[in-house]
Amino acid sequence: MQAPIIHSVHFSDPLFQRSIAFASDLYPANGSYHSDIAHHYFINAWVISEEETILGRVVAYENPNLIHDESAKENQKVLLIGNYECVNRPEIAQQLIQAIIDFAAVREYTKIIGPISGSTWDNYRFKTRSSRPFLGEAINQDYYANQWKSNGFRDIATYYSAMDGRLEFHNDSIVQREKELTKQGTTIRPIDINLFESELQKIHRFNQSAFSQNEFFTPISEEDFIAKYQRIKSLIDPYWVEMVEDVDHHLVGYIFAYEDRLDPSSETVVLKTVARSSKREYRGLGLVLARRLNEKAIKRGKKQIVHAYMHQKNASLHCSETMHGTSFAEYQLFELSLSPINPQ
Repeated sequence: MQAPIIHSVHFSDPLFQRSIAFASDLYPANGSYHSDIAHHYFINAWVISEEETILGRVVAYENPNLIHDESAKENQKVLLIGNYECVNRPEIAQQLIQAIIDFAAVREYTKIIGPISGSTWDNYRFKTRSSRPFLGEAINQDYYANQWKSNGFRDIATYYSAMDGRLEFHNDSIVQREKELTKQGTTIRPIDINLFESELQKIHRFNQSAFSQNEFFTPISEEDFIAKYQRIKSLIDPYWVEMVEDVDHHLVGYIFAYEDRLDPSSETVVLKTVARSSKREYRGLGLVLARRLNEKAIKRGKKQIVHAYMHQKNASLHCSETMHGTSFAEYQLFELSLSPINPQ
């Protein structure tokens, strides 16, 4: 039998197009697999095959706008890798990862970080604690993290998804905080799906400020942001999405949730994002929105809410714990240092 061969390819190459089908075949037909290619940041891709059979694939990206370790940015050249798929054969994973390492070393990258498919607006993180997938959750093979760690990668960030099965909303202090916010002129309303593009423009402007200091954040153009959400417009129910505005109708917070259509019991809601202005006068707004979501879920006959993708150091994790969220899924990002960074 012919030894496995590594192919260096562009995303337009027929072999890379074949690798998309290979990746899809690794997962059940009813799964939530998707893997967009971030053309803005694409550098190169590698596909490994044995005779005519594809066994693995990985894509390299360079994103100059990535927020990462600002204090050492001048001394770093970071290569991102994503869209990783591989069979459960350690020697194949080793060859695929070594191709990336060789590529990075020649071009004097100091770090490889992944999985990030270009930016965190596309697929990133490996799920490292298994559970039933929920709608919107990227999936991967359970053995991927071990393949990376066996080849020198270490975890650098952990994220959690939690489940609130109590759905309590009679919290006097949070109810009182909502009354105080209302008194100061804050209004909470459902997203206007008839003005969807205009609403997305407001959220885009808000996000660029609210998340600009988050580790691994990348600014996104208004055009690309709107295009992403236009694709899922049919999944958005205004009942689950609320906008918070000040007296001048400026967005100061929002909550984005949706029904989990992968739950056969139809009893689950996914809370994807809750965000607020960092101004002191809006403290507690995140909990106000979370409490309202619990109340809405009960009215719709739901039994549980997923608090999705919370960074280990983010305030959303505390908010989830306050709302009785219990961690059930874990995700990680990994890093491989290629050379030491000399202190200045």
